[in-house]
Amino acid sequence: MRIGVHRNVLTARPIRSLVLAASLASAVAMLAVSQIPARADSTAGVSVAIKPSSAHPASHKPVRLTVTVTNRGPASRSDFTVSLTTRGGLSKVRVTSAPPDSISVSCAPTPPGAPPDCSSRAVPPVCHSARDTLSCHYSSLAFAAAGSAGDSLALELSARTGARGTETARASAAFAKPGPASASASVKLRVGGSSAKKHRSGTSGGKGATNGYGKKYKPVLGKWTGTNSQGLQASFVVSAQPSYRTKYDLPPYGYEDLTFDRPLDCPPSPSTSASETEATSAATPFPRNGSFGLKSSGILGGLTGARAAQLKITYTIPANPAIGPGCSGTIVWHLEPVG
Repeated sequence: MRIGVHRNVLTARPIRSLVLAASLASAVAMLAVSQIPARADSTAGVSVAIKPSSAHPASHKPVRLTVTVTNRGPASRSDFTVSLTTRGGLSKVRVTSAPPDSISVSCAPTPPGAPPDCSSRAVPPVCHSARDTLSCHYSSLAFAAAGSAGDSLALELSARTGARGTETARASAAFAKPGPASASASVKLRVGGSSAKKHRSGTSGGKGATNGYGKKYKPVLGKWTGTNSQGLQASFVVSAQPSYRTKYDLPPYGYEDLTFDRPLDCPPSPSTSASETEATSAATPFPRNGSFGLKSSGILGGLTGARAAQLKITYTIPANPAIGPGCSGTIVWHLEPVG
């Protein structure tokens, strides 16, 4: 943002003319302000944008939301919180990807002349979420001045739609340094019908388009767990939900507390990962194919049998001069009931 300096020059004129001009200018300014509609806007050179993966998502399905915060001012900014609130049925807000708040480097003592023995770890922001709210606080990360590399930040979030209707997501950012500054933006989603019924059309007797879920097997109830070859863990809980047959026209089972370790450093390891949970206040229905229904959030997999499930995620960790080259890949878990 360019800031210009304007010099006010007062020329000699009768005092009565000055008073009249000032009164007229004040009246025009008041009239102009009264005609401007109220809206969420940026202040002090900060802006926020929110973009959904689809403006017309299906009901009871995940939708991705990208929140971008940009510094429009000439000075660096830091100590900020990014928040998201939802209305109208949009709920279960969570973070799927966020830049780290800082990089922690620790070094072990080494003999004289030996190379340093150091390890680094990406420290994520402190995030808190509930059914329809989420906030992430960055205490160390600083925004560069407008127009410079590092003057913006993007968070990938996920939420789940409700029934048919209009649902709203509102994102905001509040900075504390070098002085208070805030901005907000909102987006409305026009939620349609469940895609589960579309998948069901064209099938007969549960054959062909489905994997036999609810027909050939019934999943074991209770907690399911799995550990992959890198030591990363994943789990979820299966529960019986008889009402889902009539309420959603779906199989009478749901899942809760889908949790997995997401890597934060290269190579992936349990010591440099963060536990990520699909926290819900009620069981999430399984689609008719037995999947978790989270493909749009980058989470694949689901039930593959009465005692078998698979979970798959992809990850990308950008390169950092303080750490080294980044890495990317896919992590797969094979889960089964406990006991």
